[in-house]
Amino acid sequence: MMMKLLFATLCALLVCASAVERKGTNQHLWADSEQTTTLWRLISSNSKDELKTLLDDKPQALFTRSGDGRGPLWWAYEYGQDDIVKLLVEAGANEDEEDADGKKPKDVRTIGRTEYEKKRQEEVEAELNAADEGDYDEEDYDY
Repeated sequence: MMMKLLFATLCALLVCASAVERKGTNQHLWADSEQTTTLWRLISSNSKDELKTLLDDKPQALFTRSGDGRGPLWWAYEYGQDDIVKLLVEAGANEDEEDADGKKPKDVRTIGRTEYEKKRQEEVEAELNAADEGDYDEEDYDY
């Protein structure tokens, strides 16, 4: 009985690992952070040697994704940093992953906000406008 349970657990783990490998990093792990900012800064300024040092020290940084789903490989393509693209691919970056807009790194050839970012900005502005249009009565305020 114990062997069947162990075998079933092992199979489940293998299925999960395979799914993660095909899909790439999970969206719930995408977040803007100090690390994404550092990576973006190094890539956008073409600081290849500093980036290589960071990746040597923290290999998992290669798989970092910002809130819009983009990561080092997207930024390298976005900024036309061909040497960094090569470095990232050789380090194991997956060219088939997609960002929040469904774009692969190679699809990103221009610098600018993603559709995801634009939509999120519109949502925030709508929330702020709705809050501003709430019940406002000058009598409630002392001047």
